[in-house]
Amino acid sequence: MTELPRPPEILLAQVPPVVRAYLEALEGVVATLQARVTELEARPRQDSSTSSRPPSSDPPGTQAQRRAPPPATDASGERRRRGGQPGHPGHHRSLLPEERVDRVVVVRPPACRGCGSVLGVDAAAGDPAEARVQVVELPPVRAEVTEYRLAARRCGACGVVTRAARPPEAGVGSFGPRLQAVATLLVGR
Repeated sequence: MTELPRPPEILLAQVPPVVRAYLEALEGVVATLQARVTELEARPRQDSSTSSRPPSSDPPGTQAQRRAPPPATDASGERRRRGGQPGHPGHHRSLLPEERVDRVVVVRPPACRGCGSVLGVDAAAGDPAEARVQVVELPPVRAEVTEYRLAARRCGACGVVTRAARPPEAGVGSFGPRLQAVATLLVGR
């Protein structure tokens, strides 16, 4: 902001003291407002790299404007691609032995991907070995339902009908203790 030149003291001496006090108060207000404007103009330039604010408070696009580190290069000076490099031994989950496999599904290609010819069902002498892919999955969970049939009998001597009491292992509700525990856990989460 441009600062206005202050009038010469000779002119200010001719101004009544009340007006001079008012002008000095206005100069103080202007100085305060100028400081505030300077502070507010500096704020948009702040981000997590220039202040103590966390990176999540940065406005969108700020991270894209930051300079990325120079790309890594290999021994010949060429830029390396992401992921495993040629010659690097991969880290793979080892296959389970065949006795631990529950089900084997053989998938055969129906036709040649080059010319479309029908391929044989059985492997020929020059065919490569089958590739093994194992998928581990949890078995479907099925609720176990136990029905208690409470028998009733009529007494031959007095004619009163007596029904069997609910056994203690049947609990008091319609759900067993494990199902109640899981439901409670899910509600709590």
